[in-house]
Amino acid sequence: MKKIYVIVTILAGSHAMGQDVNQLISKGNKEYTAGKFDEAFKFYDKAVSKDPGNQKAAYNLANTLYKKQQFEESTQAFDKLAEQTKSPVLLQHTFYNKGVVLSRSNKLEESIEAYKKAVLLDPKDADARHNLQKALLELKKKQPPQKPKDDNQQKKQEQKPKQQQSKLNKRQVENLLKALQQKEQDVQKRATQSRSRANSQPEKDW
Repeated sequence: MKKIYVIVTILAGSHAMGQDVNQLISKGNKEYTAGKFDEAFKFYDKAVSKDPGNQKAAYNLANTLYKKQQFEESTQAFDKLAEQTKSPVLLQHTFYNKGVVLSRSNKLEESIEAYKKAVLLDPKDADARHNLQKALLELKKKQPPQKPKDDNQQKKQEQKPKQQQSKLNKRQVENLLKALQQKEQDVQKRATQSRSRANSQPEKDW
């Protein structure tokens, strides 16, 4: 079995296609195999420009974009090819490779969907099944259990009103104490005033 996330090999040109396009694909394949992906891209790009409907050239171009680590462009190229091709084999390879690109881009949920389509088209593809299981496990690891978080959040939410309520009660108590002190001061003030008045009045003659 191939290692996880290994992209399906490039496709060779056929004799039925134009000689120029066939030569461009062959040259691109040689550069691709040699690891010269920039050069390979140029040949595949020329082949697609000469024959926009050439799906083998488009497929190899999408693979080369992946090798150049242009993951977004590679995904778009595979999406376009998936819409155009009527070949079940090429479509299966396209979904598989799209899954590889998305996995490398850390887009696990999208890669899982691509692998599912690849497995449905070819249930015997061990690599597609393996990658699908691997992506599912990685996604599960990245998703922490929700219940503890929910319980903690609920406890925090329950504690917040209590804290707010205790603060409000404390404020109310402080306000009441201030009011009582004010009343006491008023009473003392009145008592002092009444005493001073009594002392200021002249004594009665008996």
